[in-house]
Amino acid sequence: MPSPRTTASVRRINASAARPLRQAVLRQHQPPEAVVYDCDAVETTVHFGAFSDGRDAPVGIVTLLVNPREASWNGRVWRAAWQLRGMATAPDARGLGVGRLLVEACVRHVEECFGGPDPAPSDARESDARNSDAEDSDAGWKARPPADGIWCNARVSAAAFYERCGFRAVSGEFEIKGIGPHLVMVRS
Repeated sequence: MPSPRTTASVRRINASAARPLRQAVLRQHQPPEAVVYDCDAVETTVHFGAFSDGRDAPVGIVTLLVNPREASWNGRVWRAAWQLRGMATAPDARGLGVGRLLVEACVRHVEECFGGPDPAPSDARESDARNSDAEDSDAGWKARPPADGIWCNARVSAAAFYERCGFRAVSGEFEIKGIGPHLVMVRS
């Protein structure tokens, strides 16, 4: 569904359609192989592109993959199963709602394909951990992760955008070599 500020539409694309914009926006000073992610060909990974003004190439892209993560920060435990990765918007399409449309497409995908209650609530996981080894207690959660947790390594310069999309920072600032300062952000 288009935002009031854009006439862009979002649809699934393949990884090769996402790579030119990944290169131009996210990895402009790196070799082309830097935009080929290990997760690109994994069956559960999806790629979305936002298309506008009759263009054949996407003006925005994002990759969504199953990548469970759990951590503790500032005394709170958070967990999320889905990683939003490689989000990029063409410079001439920024500020028009394209990024929000892409995040909404990711949220809808997770809800539609993998929705439902968390199969292993925290208290059940703790009980399982006491009664069996930890690897076995995590198996069900990783096989069918909770639908409401999406996380990303957000560039510090994009943190305000992610906050407007319902994400919150759950880490301090850290550097990704060759890319810049980031925060882990989660939307649950």
